[in-house]
Amino acid sequence: MQLSKLKYRDLLFLASSNDLENIVFRKEESPLKPNYDVAIVLGGPKMIPDRINKAKELYQKGIVKKILVSGSSGFLSMNIFSEACKMYKYLIKHDIPKEDILVEKKSHNTWKNIKLSLELLKSKYNGKEISLVLITSDYHLKRSLATLIYLYPSKNITGIGIKDTLVNIDTWQKTSISKLLILKEALLLLYYVKRKRIEDITVSHVLLNRCKKQE
Repeated sequence: MQLSKLKYRDLLFLASSNDLENIVFRKEESPLKPNYDVAIVLGGPKMIPDRINKAKELYQKGIVKKILVSGSSGFLSMNIFSEACKMYKYLIKHDIPKEDILVEKKSHNTWKNIKLSLELLKSKYNGKEISLVLITSDYHLKRSLATLIYLYPSKNITGIGIKDTLVNIDTWQKTSISKLLILKEALLLLYYVKRKRIEDITVSHVLLNRCKKQE
């Protein structure tokens, strides 16, 4: 059955921890090919060092040719430096050539991260199809990768979910803050599905049956 059949209140009041984990986390790993044109790194709380170090590692191994860093300063941030600029400076400090770094610094959310990054790449590569690796935290990978695939349908896309030190699949149930973060991500996935920003997602019959009993 599909996530779109649920209501927001179902996730808020009826979904168990196992339900939320199965909805949010992408547990199957995508195979990594020998080389890609670009690694897209999304901004976020643990973008440095957790996310950006993975991109740096792939570049240094010759698996990716360029790194695109994406993210503004966020709606609630008072910092004048964007997330993308911080990642750019980090990469330069660690000897990544500036000509191999692309910067998207206007996006304030995941949808814009992907949309504006693709617009930048379209301009850079003159519309040529390219291969992409998307790098973000494991709890954010399902939504961001689904968005990328929806906006740029291609067989040459893979995603890497980093177990960051803020929250990840092994630690999210240990604090109330991380539990709220996973609930928020589940609600955002439902929102993206309902707004047709991503393809629908399969959920367990157990959750759906539990929700139907409450109607």
